[in-house]
This record gives sequence, structure tokens and C-alpha cells, in this order.
Amino acid sequence: MEHLAIMDKETIEKIMNGEKLIESRFSKHMITPFRRVSVGDTVYLKVSSGDILATFEVGKVIYLEGLTREKINDVSLRYGNLINAPIGYFDRKMGSSFGTLMYVKNPKWILPTKISKKGRAAFVSAESILKKFEV
Repeated sequence: MEHLAIMDKETIEKIMNGEKLIESRFSKHMITPFRRVSVGDTVYLKVSSGDILATFEVGKVIYLEGLTREKINDVSLRYGNLINAPIGYFDRKMGSSFGTLMYVKNPKWILPTKISKKGRAAFVSAESILKKFEV
């Protein structure tokens, strides 16, 4: 399966230069990517309001559910250096009930690719992302 992750360019650069080894997603509800991502899947990295710039393979995935403030603090302590999120990131996630931690494997820059994605979802899954958005 393939996935499209929307993020800022600085985060993509951190992934590509090896500073960010886990991409994390947290939510209040059971939404994608929770239980949709598997080892070996491809994640396309798209700049918010911009192009797809890179990809990575999912090397390992950890699903978290029933999150509480204490559990989120534990995730921050245990994985925070690998997630390498901006200051305040985990504070903003304190109301989350679900989390997905995706280990980055084989990150690759690609030619900038435009897609016609509509909607506010920051993470989308499909059999083929490029076909889904008709590149």
C-alpha cells in the first residue's frame, strides 16, 4: 500500500538528512494511518500546499491506543529523539487517543510531483497514491 503524508518542508528535510527517524501521527479518533500502515509500505512526502518531494519505506510500525497524558509523556521520553519534533509537539498531542509511529527506511528524493489533492486530511492511504490523484 502507498500513503501520502502532508508536512512542512523542514520536516521533509529532517527525514531526508537522517535527523528524523520516526514519522509520527496522533489523533483523537481512529483515522488513517492508524492500523493502515504496514512494514514495506511506501510513504510519499508532500509539502503543505506544494509538491510531493520524497518517499520513504516503512521499516517498522508501532500502533498506540488508549493514550493518556502519561502514555504520551512516555512516548515523548522513549521516542522523542527519533521523532525529532518541534518544541511543543507532544503538548499539542495530549488530547490524542491513538498514535502511529513509522520508522523511516530508505528515504529518497524524487522529482517534484504535483497532485490534485482536495480536502484537509494530512495522511491518505491508497493502493497507488499517484494513480489516486491522477498525476
